[in-house]
Amino acid sequence: MTVGIISYRVCIPRYRIKVSEIARVWNTDAQSIADGIRMQEKSVQDMDDGTAMITVEATRNAVNILTLSPG
Repeated sequence: MTVGIISYRVCIPRYRIKVSEIARVWNTDAQSIADGIRMQEKSVQDMDDGTAMITVEATRNAVNILTLSPG
C-alpha cells in the first residue's frame, strides 16, 4: 500500500488591504513597509472567515479534483 499526498489546494481570502492603509493606521511610511514585505496589498479574512473555515474550503477543493479508483 502506497501512502502519500495526492492532492493539495489553497484557499486565499478574497478581501485585500493595501499596504498604504496599514501604514496610515500605524502612522508609518507605506513605501518602507512595501519594500520590506515586497508587496502592495495583503489578503485578509472577512469577519465570518476563520482558520477552520478556510481549512475546510481548501480541503473540499482538494477532494473535489481527485479521480481515484478503488483498489
